[in-house]
Amino acid sequence: MNFLTQILEENSKFQEILNGLQTKISPIGISGLSDVEKIYMLDAILEKVERPICILTYNEIQAKKLYQDLKKFGQKVWYFPKREIAAYDYIAESKDLPYERIEVLNQIMLSEEHKKPMIIITTIEAIMQKMITKQELYQNKIDFKVGKTYSLDSLKEKLVQLGYERNDLIENKGQFSIRGGIVDVGLSEKIGVRIEFWGDEVDSIRYFQIASQRSTQMLKEITIFPAHEFIVSNLPACIQKIEENYPEEKQDIEMIKSGDYVSKIDKYFDSFYEKQGTILDYLNNNYCIFLDEIGKINQRAKNIQEDNKNLKIALIEKKKIVPNAISNMIKIENINKAIE
Repeated sequence: MNFLTQILEENSKFQEILNGLQTKISPIGISGLSDVEKIYMLDAILEKVERPICILTYNEIQAKKLYQDLKKFGQKVWYFPKREIAAYDYIAESKDLPYERIEVLNQIMLSEEHKKPMIIITTIEAIMQKMITKQELYQNKIDFKVGKTYSLDSLKEKLVQLGYERNDLIENKGQFSIRGGIVDVGLSEKIGVRIEFWGDEVDSIRYFQIASQRSTQMLKEITIFPAHEFIVSNLPACIQKIEENYPEEKQDIEMIKSGDYVSKIDKYFDSFYEKQGTILDYLNNNYCIFLDEIGKINQRAKNIQEDNKNLKIALIEKKKIVPNAISNMIKIENINKAIE
């Protein structure tokens, strides 16, 4: 127990808050706190209640500030950013943002499996954006275990389905290679996992440094999670829907057929994902959800809705398609219901 938590424990109001959280009374209002005091309060609550926390705030600047401040306390804290939705067609795209988002989603899964509480910080805009459902994203995750048997041909297909790119030698995250009976998967920019087979049976599993190829730790088992959130389980069916709804978009359709579909997902989101969710659907019922400055959150949500309305008008006037990911954003009223 740290010194600040000990001081808070002596405060009767803090005890009321703890009792409310432990008995799952909701909502609980806390007012009059400075940003620094919010951090002390959150740190103490996580220590005493031992439940995962999701902090919803009004913009990215505030979210990153809370993230940096909580990291100074040594907490396991993750920032879930909004998706950058392109209103117009583009060619180049950054992989950094999708990697940031999938890392948080994968950590949520791991924290559930190991029952370790974590803190997630996100913004109202990130929550308003629809995304792939938790079930569809993780239906093809691969659980490797020493002694279990696998088909290498099937593994190649599954790793591609999970968004990994095949290379002769992995050089970064999101890549995999198969050389004989050795399967390497890039988990981060520096660390990969190497699964060695004896026939079809897993003989060993180990972490290794990508730059030096040196092994760092032996494992008995590991789960390979998706490399990004844009997993498409039935591409032919998606293409058929796009052809039916947007027959004039022949260039896009040809790009998608060739396998270059990720940059088109926001544009035809409803055709790619019949079932859709939000980041809230990835959180179990044990999460404490903190609304930071609820008035500012509601105002920001209204501004986003107004901006999207004006953007739709501008796109229609230019005879451009309004991307599904813009038109299907969730209204603040529905977000509040979901939180309740």
